Amino acid sequence: MQSSQVGCRHLIRIQRGEEIVSSLTAYLREKSIRCGAISGIGAASRVTLRYYDMQTKEYVGKKFEGEFEIASMTGNISVTNGVIRPHVHIVLGDTEYRCFGGHLESAIVCVTCEVIVSEIDKELPRSLDKETGLQLWDLS
Repeated sequence: MQSSQVGCRHLIRIQRGEEIVSSLTAYLREKSIRCGAISGIGAASRVTLRYYDMQTKEYVGKKFEGEFEIASMTGNISVTNGVIRPHVHIVLGDTEYRCFGGHLESAIVCVTCEVIVSEIDKELPRSLDKETGLQLWDLS
């Protein structure tokens, strides 16, 4: 991974063969970034996506093999139970120009992944929302 900082913006290049979510998580924790926005593009393979099933209140995952264009990667940074965590969603494109996406569980960079983290000088905690069963922003 390579990175550079300009003010509150962090420019990050996750390199070929590196896993996106774990690399991003390690960077955020190393820099103590507790709140912010994530945006990125690139290409990835061996992708695992998830979606939240409101009926069962559980995440359902699916693995995708092959190489995919990262058409859009967006997310936020917050703190859950004292731990810094990125929450990343992604839209991927295949060789037939079809797009699909969801909550990014993991993906291996196959060319590059260029990410901009816009740091916000605040701690943004999450707490359990009993209605949905999800850890949601606690803005109180």
